[in-house]
Amino acid sequence: MKDLSFNSGLVTYNVNGVCEIQFNPTDAAFVDKIYQTFEEMKKHQESINTPDTDDIQAFFAFARTQDTEMRRLIDGLFGKPVCAALFPDMNIYAMADGLPVWCNFFMAIFDEIDVASENENKKSSNRIKKYTDKYRKKRAK
Repeated sequence: MKDLSFNSGLVTYNVNGVCEIQFNPTDAAFVDKIYQTFEEMKKHQESINTPDTDDIQAFFAFARTQDTEMRRLIDGLFGKPVCAALFPDMNIYAMADGLPVWCNFFMAIFDEIDVASENENKKSSNRIKKYTDKYRKKRAK
């Protein structure tokens, strides 16, 4: 049997030196899934009401519950437990650069999607032209 190999566009990313994730940044199915997950997480973030209590233990229990739900969404997106490595002892609602750390993670992925899509579109135009020119020459003979 003869083997056929091709580039599927899957890229492995080392995230903050602690975890690897893999996806094709130009795959519409993945992009759709990440945007849906982001919207779900954004709604979850916006709907959070801190418990109206002076009981500090109740507040921390609430924070743990919210953190667990957001981790479940991120881990589900990648099909493996990436949050344990990315945010080991940190609540993913912790802030950095004015945003929750979970949001910073998503923004880094969105940036990669934009760059990869732009680069692939440039490559595609030249490659398609190369093959169409080649087959036009053959037909002209």
